[in-house]
Amino acid sequence: FEGSFFTGLVIPQCTRRLESNSLDFYKNEGFDETSVLIFDEGLQGGVTGLGDNLFSGFGFSGSLELPSTLVDIGKASFADCTGFAGDLSIGDYVKDIADEAFFGSNNLNGLFTMNGGALKSIGKKSFAMLDSLSGGLYLPYSVEQVGPQSFESCSGLGPILEISQNMRYIKNQTFKNCTGITRMEGFNNNSNIRVVESESFLNCSNITGSIAFGPSVTGIGSLCLQGCTSMNNVYLDTISNQVASNAFSSGPTGNIYVSEAVSGTYGSTFAGMDVLYWSEYTTID
Repeated sequence: FEGSFFTGLVIPQCTRRLESNSLDFYKNEGFDETSVLIFDEGLQGGVTGLGDNLFSGFGFSGSLELPSTLVDIGKASFADCTGFAGDLSIGDYVKDIADEAFFGSNNLNGLFTMNGGALKSIGKKSFAMLDSLSGGLYLPYSVEQVGPQSFESCSGLGPILEISQNMRYIKNQTFKNCTGITRMEGFNNNSNIRVVESESFLNCSNITGSIAFGPSVTGIGSLCLQGCTSMNNVYLDTISNQVASNAFSSGPTGNIYVSEAVSGTYGSTFAGMDVLYWSEYTTID
């Protein structure tokens, strides 16, 4: 195929899984800025699995329409596919999105949606730096794990961030620099969250309202809310030695309210904020 230029790559409906690096033969061998990627679907179904690095760095253009039959998306499957533009929709049956799945495909500039209730895991940097995508960031109820930096600098997403009720850990820098978010739902009164790691909401400067860390939380990392200057009060039902001393530095502008159960572990101030008694946890939304 030397010297040839392809107008597109069609994945036939009879294909069930494309293994890691299985299409490297085609990479840089004729896909220019006018080439498109098409997943054919029909009576035979369509692709259910995409392996690691599958389309990484390919020179496709146009929209990226993932097959509705897709179940898992491998590591860096669509990394650095800078020719894609338009919407990015994660389908009903997707269960796992591996690390860096779409990292670097930063010309995707349409609506971002997660449609289904099958999704369990979102890997490290999977959508990081996709700052031209728009729409609310609604993590489905089924999501249990979101990797570090998974939505870092997705500044176009918002205004709503909805945290899955099944999430246990919010990893390092997961939502760092997500400045388009103005309201966070599903976090306060979430009984499953265990740890909120370092810089997880760093510079989310437009999130408003108060934030409550319930009794299930056993760790709050350094600079967790730094730069969250539109937040008001912080409510804690977590003993002080499980909270980094700089977790709220240069962040929320109100007071810290602590529950009776942990009040003895705090002084009159913490992280530069006044500490007061908190009596009605269930009223925080």
